[in-house]
Amino acid sequence: MIYITTDDLNPKFLDYWTTTFDVLKEEFPQLEVTAFTVPVWENNSKYKLNDSRAWNDWYEAHKDWVHIAMHGYHHLRCTTKTKFEGYQSYEEQLELYGKSLDILKPYMPKYWGFKPPFYKWNSATLDALAKLNCTWAHLEAKIHWFKKDAIDWYGTILESHINPECKMPDRVHKIMKYLRWILSNQVGNLNDLALGKYGNILKLNQVSRHVSDKAWLNPSYYIEDEMRWFNERVKLTPPGDLH
Repeated sequence: MIYITTDDLNPKFLDYWTTTFDVLKEEFPQLEVTAFTVPVWENNSKYKLNDSRAWNDWYEAHKDWVHIAMHGYHHLRCTTKTKFEGYQSYEEQLELYGKSLDILKPYMPKYWGFKPPFYKWNSATLDALAKLNCTWAHLEAKIHWFKKDAIDWYGTILESHINPECKMPDRVHKIMKYLRWILSNQVGNLNDLALGKYGNILKLNQVSRHVSDKAWLNPSYYIEDEMRWFNERVKLTPPGDLH
């Protein structure tokens, strides 16, 4: 099973969603996306999610197939004056993610997930999330479960970015043909893994793309050898136009 996710969802990037995932949804009605969402993009009140009428309209139109998860609070880069959110103290992260939860709670499922902005986290991140009753966190190449230890599941996470300003090569418009191919095969809903199904999950390996030389599923990292990506990572035969 392949689970499609995307990072950096915020009112600032809703137009980009319209030209990418909305197009795919029309072509593939089975599409579901777990969207790691930033409630206050770059600490700019202009992009505060719960103050945005455009966001609320968008959410009502998409809530049946887009599953909101937390992606930190404000997605600020590290500077000489500030640390990444995930490198801050327990008290600081508890405050930040508590504020994020206050904003995102009306949009997230009961069993909600988290992914740290910029992939930066420490042990205090887990402690703060546990205090906030988080269910699962996508940390680098694995899912960390707060509710039960040692849960494995059958699936491969495909990560992408809905932020067109991001420098990552997995911006959604860059990998549309790969998404179309994946959607013609077996896909699932990552959020389903957290809906009270503990203990019933198949004990098979999980795989996830990470921003490093272990970029297991990001096709852009294998763009010079597409067949290697398909054969080694997805283990399915791609359609003829991708040979």
